[in-house]
Amino acid sequence: MQAIYACAAVMAATLMVEPIGAQPSPARHDAAAMATATGTEPITIKTGNSSISGTIETPAGNGQHGGIVIVAPSGKHGECAKVMAKAFAARGLVALAFDETTPNAADAQAALNVLRLRGDVRRDQIGVVTLGSASALLAELSKADGVTYEVAVRPSTDAVSASELTDLRKLSEPVLVVMAVADPFSQDTEKMSKSVQKGARNVTFWASSSDDVNEVGSANSTLLGRITDWAAARAE
Repeated sequence: MQAIYACAAVMAATLMVEPIGAQPSPARHDAAAMATATGTEPITIKTGNSSISGTIETPAGNGQHGGIVIVAPSGKHGECAKVMAKAFAARGLVALAFDETTPNAADAQAALNVLRLRGDVRRDQIGVVTLGSASALLAELSKADGVTYEVAVRPSTDAVSASELTDLRKLSEPVLVVMAVADPFSQDTEKMSKSVQKGARNVTFWASSSDDVNEVGSANSTLLGRITDWAAARAE
């Protein structure tokens, strides 16, 4: 339960809830359902001469599922990644979460390879979520085999630069960019939203504020629920 509240604090401080423009349909995501619908497996991933630790959350039911890797820097974002993994598993995805002090593309690729080798994961239906500073890896991870969609959750201090916009628009797979802003309904935010999505049919941009984030996983309007809904729709 402490991890749930830690994730709530991260989202309240750096993420948002009310997107500009179209919103996905709401769905119920409560902590109790997440705990009973999934199984947790500790995982050690070998990366060159070292290794990283993480967890894999598996959905209820047999057969193959879509997969998703959550990449996050250590600390509050790392705790948030674990909570997100349970939410993704509750929506039918095999979710691998790992964190390290400075996330890098090589380790993220190793995590993707772990999912690809699992018998319960569809190798051509794998997504990537990057939290905080790990969002800088988005374009590079899009080149990995089997990656079919990506989500970047960014703090307000990390503005989307013109060069990043160009890179995002070059990607063929769907990309969801979630960014914290001071006022999600301001003219400046609306202008930024239109700028991000202009000429980029593959990019969805949500700007949201922290005001509505109280307890991650309990309310149908939380950012966590909306992200998992979006990802699950991509994996169907």
